[in-house]
Amino acid sequence: PMTPSIVVRVLRHGREAFSGAYGIKGPGMSPDSLTTDTIFPICSITKPVISTLLCIMQEEGLVDLCHKVRDYIPELTGDQKPDIRIWHLLTHTSGIIDDDNRKYADKYITETLGITLPKDDAGEEAWDEAMLKIREKMGLPPMEPGNRMRQNTRMTVNMSVVPTYKPQKVMSYCNLGYQIAKEIIERVSKKLSMNMP
Repeated sequence: PMTPSIVVRVLRHGREAFSGAYGIKGPGMSPDSLTTDTIFPICSITKPVISTLLCIMQEEGLVDLCHKVRDYIPELTGDQKPDIRIWHLLTHTSGIIDDDNRKYADKYITETLGITLPKDDAGEEAWDEAMLKIREKMGLPPMEPGNRMRQNTRMTVNMSVVPTYKPQKVMSYCNLGYQIAKEIIERVSKKLSMNMP
């Protein structure tokens, strides 16, 4: 069962504007057991950071949340992908479904590229070898084996995934959407740093 509780802290211009603890710390505990310094286990903490960064970049005129994702990532291919806007990624309404994406990506690698993927627990060397083969088949530039190369290769494969739905038709929690959003931040930031004196 879920424990209904929340701890809030609001900062404005570097000063605390509000704080409060509401609910209970755990089943059978007293209401005063929850304090503003209670520690919670949390997941997906990068999502609010990514969305906040994109909103700051919007305020600074570096991105436009209403622009097409392909304006920033031209290699994003697949039916319906041209219609995906940045705000679709942030609101989980891009039409990309994580489970469908994984199945499609694995099928693309095994059937289209003809590469057998190792088992999940095969180890880094086996995965490096498979990803290097994928890079070679897709004509991607060489990279040193390692976690960065594996992530870059998987992300490139994901760019060709066909969304399950048209954008804004369904809301489905999507990790890939936020990975694509992160890619936009990295590309815009890299372009900015290259143009700085």
